[in-house]
Amino acid sequence: MSCTIDPISFRGRPAIAITNGVVELVVLTGGGHLAAFKMVEQGINVLWEPHWSTIEPSMRNLGIPGEFDDSLESKLLSSLLGHNLCLDVFGEQSQGESDAGLTFHGEAGMVTWEVDSAEVSSSSATLTLTAFLRQSALEVSRMITLKAGEASLRVRESVRNLVGFERVYGCAEHATLGESFLKDSPALFACNADKGITWPTGAELSTLSANTEFDYPDLPLAAGGTTDWRSYPRAYEEGNLFTMRIRPGDSSGWFTAVQNRLKLGVYYVWEREAFPWLMTWEEAYNRKALPWGQGELTRGMEFSSYPFALSRRDNVAIGELLGVPAFQWLDAHETRSTEFTMGLFPTDDDVTEAPPASEFCAL
Repeated sequence: MSCTIDPISFRGRPAIAITNGVVELVVLTGGGHLAAFKMVEQGINVLWEPHWSTIEPSMRNLGIPGEFDDSLESKLLSSLLGHNLCLDVFGEQSQGESDAGLTFHGEAGMVTWEVDSAEVSSSSATLTLTAFLRQSALEVSRMITLKAGEASLRVRESVRNLVGFERVYGCAEHATLGESFLKDSPALFACNADKGITWPTGAELSTLSANTEFDYPDLPLAAGGTTDWRSYPRAYEEGNLFTMRIRPGDSSGWFTAVQNRLKLGVYYVWEREAFPWLMTWEEAYNRKALPWGQGELTRGMEFSSYPFALSRRDNVAIGELLGVPAFQWLDAHETRSTEFTMGLFPTDDDVTEAPPASEFCAL
């Protein structure tokens, strides 16, 4: 089947679908979120679709009655689906940034992205979108390429500093797997991390010991002993946050996840120089506040230049963690580009462990 790029409505919102008949990716213009990624025949979206309704960022101030409170998190969640680009903050805002209208995870997910071009040939399709981040003085573009017959997409992102001075820079690809993929039986995961550290202060209903170093894949439990990162979910009503260092000698970072119930797997591969950290966010029917209502099962696989989803100031104060920088610099008028690949694969039989990404993508 030939490749196509079409405007569609996704959960009542304007979106673009890019497909080759094997896989389909849905991109929202509001926030630029990668909202759905699925095998066309199977139709299962591996990415997170929250149970609540969402709204375009341009209409965020109207709100959705009864769904959200006035918190910064709710402002982000009112339009978020699937894979969110966090730019140029991965985590919290300062008071001044909040007063200026920014929410968690920076401005990229809060603005409307414009379609620059949609090019289709007999062998491939390429969709290019851009966004202007007025408060952050950045311009970001994303080029998504899908080749005929393949079950993976190549994504190239470029960020341009619009000011004439060097600045602290943070960026994260907040890829979140959702309940459709994770429910009923644990999914099996693998990645090329070697060490990690749990969230500095612990988290509500976390089962992990706070601020504790560990060796991959053994997560340290607050009650003693360890649990295996490679299987999730593990327990009902659980919420964990921790970061892991991608092996310093590797040129690429990667993770894979397999769900035997669906006979389906997903993988991401990225440039380690751009994103040396893989932070994991786990939500298993834990959060009670609006709009959560203990109704979500997710696992965020967040490859990032920041180790933790904390404020810019906090990551600068950390400086270095496990011998790896906790933030990066973007020079005056510099443009920085990076690429990642996201793909799906079928599994014929039940597997006991997730395969390495090198089986599907050159590292």
